[in-house]
Amino acid sequence: MVTRKVVRTAFEKCLKAVDPRIAVRDAISLTPTSLKIWNQDYPLSNSTKIIVISYGKASIQMATGAHDILNPHLKKTLILAPEQQKTSVGELGNTTKIWFGAKNNLPDENSVQATRNLIQEIRESDSESTLFLFLISGGGSALLTAPRDTVTLEEKLKTIKIMQAHGATIQELNTVRQKLSEVKGGKLLRNIKKGSSISLIISDIIGNNIDLIASGATVPQKDNSATISEILKDLKIQENDLPESVQKLLKEKEGEWGQSTLY
Repeated sequence: MVTRKVVRTAFEKCLKAVDPRIAVRDAISLTPTSLKIWNQDYPLSNSTKIIVISYGKASIQMATGAHDILNPHLKKTLILAPEQQKTSVGELGNTTKIWFGAKNNLPDENSVQATRNLIQEIRESDSESTLFLFLISGGGSALLTAPRDTVTLEEKLKTIKIMQAHGATIQELNTVRQKLSEVKGGKLLRNIKKGSSISLIISDIIGNNIDLIASGATVPQKDNSATISEILKDLKIQENDLPESVQKLLKEKEGEWGQSTLY
């Protein structure tokens, strides 16, 4: 007979196994000359600037795990976190900037402004000696929000709600989100011209499609117009059901963006 103590022990081990702070802490280590992620070494010099960028539902915990190992070698930490987590920031030091948004896990104006702030910080920090360490978790799609110039946030939300009403999966939703965004689908990397980047990603998608978790903002990808056409067809969504600006954008061709090391 299984005792209460055995069940509790098993439960606690399960929680520890999925703890975002522990996961990051276990994945990275630091020596005087290198940053080690799993079994891969990344050389560091006296001029190297490590900048942590964390977004998603586990952003605060993941950033804290990075601080456990990298502090005081961190130049800066930038966090996008859910509105509901304002009371759980903890102590991340005065080099940390944190923005909140995506109330009820939906993109909002706070998400848009936070993303603008993040992009500006990336551009200002970019240099040949900058190493950007991205820490990404589920919920990142709502937090990292930058609609294309020809589409409003309201039109983007309307499109996603129509898809949800037709039974779209998270994979299908994120594929369309990528097309409507200036940052998703690898396009966030366009803002890094000189530095290098590494991404640690916690999956919330069955099958662990690395290009779709949090809409894959740091995962270089090819144009997905053909895939989107098939998705809409399978969901029985008529072209005229969508806002006109969205219809035009979904047909546009895009190139592949950036390079990044992914884990």
